[in-house]
Amino acid sequence: MRKELDKQLDEMERNNIIEESTSPWHSPVVLVKKRNGSIRVCVDYRALNRITEPMSAVIPTMTDIFDTLADSKPELFSSLDLTSGFLAGPARPNNKA
Repeated sequence: MRKELDKQLDEMERNNIIEESTSPWHSPVVLVKKRNGSIRVCVDYRALNRITEPMSAVIPTMTDIFDTLADSKPELFSSLDLTSGFLAGPARPNNKA
């Protein structure tokens, strides 16, 4: 399992998905076996979630989103590769804890 973890972490680092950090904030890594037998690297964010204050924001409806996009030009749209999408943004807890 350690060999597979090192392989996947090296690949994510090469692809600039993750980077080395000296932050005091950390979460444990969990390896999960997928149905096809391969291993997925997951992060257990439960401790971070316990101290993070949720944002209160209204999520727009699909109708509102499409109305906003109605006059947009096609060349302005983008597609995203959501492979490891949960690693796409930084995780910063509030500092009140």
